[in-house]
Amino acid sequence: MRPDLTSDQDRALWRMAKARAGFKMHALVYVLVNTFLWLLWAFTDNISEPWPIFTTLGWGVGLLANYISAYYRNTLFSPEAEYERLKRG
Repeated sequence: MRPDLTSDQDRALWRMAKARAGFKMHALVYVLVNTFLWLLWAFTDNISEPWPIFTTLGWGVGLLANYISAYYRNTLFSPEAEYERLKRG
């Protein structure tokens, strides 16, 4: 269901909501897939090096970038936010 997006603020909030919902889905898939990979390693070949670490760390970097993009994009690179920080001292 998409709300009535009549104002610029509503459209901006809708984009933020979609980005945050997308991050939550990304995080859920990350946890499920990495749990499966670690269990697969533990029950089949736990004598060798823990190969799932590469997937966990590599994908984790991407997940962190997705989190920053979804929750801090508007405040991290916003001229308005930077102006307010400078104004406060």
